[in-house]
Amino acid sequence: MKTFIFSFVMLLSFFVKTIPLTAVGTPSSQICLQDAEGAEKIRQNDKRRKVNRRVLPAGISKWLRDKKKKDKPKAHPTAVAAMVIAILSILLIPVFGIGVILSIPAFILGLIARRRVEESNGFYGGRKQAAFAYITGGIIITLALMLLLMYLLILLFLIALGVI
Repeated sequence: MKTFIFSFVMLLSFFVKTIPLTAVGTPSSQICLQDAEGAEKIRQNDKRRKVNRRVLPAGISKWLRDKKKKDKPKAHPTAVAAMVIAILSILLIPVFGIGVILSIPAFILGLIARRRVEESNGFYGGRKQAAFAYITGGIIITLALMLLLMYLLILLFLIALGVI
């Protein structure tokens, strides 16, 4: 895994305009964070002290360090399903109201997923997906009910006028 990460960093440093990587030494040698000007001084000091070191660009070193520290929990499957249904409900609103019908399970699954994520005590993630699902589902349901109410009011108005 270390070899893969190092070769990825080497490839990435080729495209980033920073210092080139020096792959001197064994895979267990130290990794040092340095800018372009200080890299040559470090190389000269290392030659005197006979230390093998890899010099990485500053952004990549920080990225590697942060990646090790932050292992995010996996999203709860119910949250993912709720989000997918919510997206489908948005896309299918113009198709004979299928989106409105799909927004009801999106709303319910979003609430269930939010509760399950909170009960997992950090084992599962996906709180934002669940929130997206129940908020989107709630908005679509509210808009559909408002549209239905408006349609009924117009219909009653037309009946009262004697047009229908």
